Amino acid sequence: MKNTLCLLICLFMCALFFAGCETDEQSMQDTNESGENVSVNSESIFDESDISAEDEVTLTEIVVTGQALDTAVDTFYEDDYYEYYFPTMPQHEYVIVKYSDGTSQNVKDALADGRITVFDLNKFDIEYEKIAKEYSLLRGNELVVKIHISSLPEAYEYSYDGEDAEEIVKYLKGLALISDFSENPDEYAGMTWVIELEYENGANATVYHFGNMFIRTDHGKWYMMEHSEALKLSELIKELNK
Repeated sequence: MKNTLCLLICLFMCALFFAGCETDEQSMQDTNESGENVSVNSESIFDESDISAEDEVTLTEIVVTGQALDTAVDTFYEDDYYEYYFPTMPQHEYVIVKYSDGTSQNVKDALADGRITVFDLNKFDIEYEKIAKEYSLLRGNELVVKIHISSLPEAYEYSYDGEDAEEIVKYLKGLALISDFSENPDEYAGMTWVIELEYENGANATVYHFGNMFIRTDHGKWYMMEHSEALKLSELIKELNK
């Protein structure tokens, strides 16, 4: 009799256990179907194969589709140092930027949206002109009559005037300066070209050309240069001193 009672108790407990498991499983299924958060430790219910990352849209080309005839200046972009323009208006409507997803827009809108930079225009041989702003490396369009260039650490020292000075000015005017960058100039080492400019009106200014990467004026902020453009200064100095 005692053994029979124990057997009945065991059967009753087993029935309760399996009934509880079924209830928990059903509860989990109901929770999933209701869209609420469920924590499942044994196996992930998230099928990663369903993830498909959106293809990154990239620049494919910049093309000129026509030529404007109006002689009015078409300013299509400006930064801290320069205003960039086409000599005819509205030429920017004929310079088209194309993307990998098949979309396109004119160059003025693409620059305003930050989808391209002036460097991209150079890459695709798009011709444009630019004029220095008042607070540029070259104090607007004032005439530079003498230039003295030295290096830090001290090793080189040169002076230029006339046509040679004009070549240095042309180089500085042609630089496309980057104002938005994450690199910290204080964390870099390298030679600095110290370029001292003397203007016709007696004013003076100094430009620091550092590590073939950064550039600034006396008390101005650092800007970044395209490395290939920065290297041209050393090549120009070498050429002028033959």
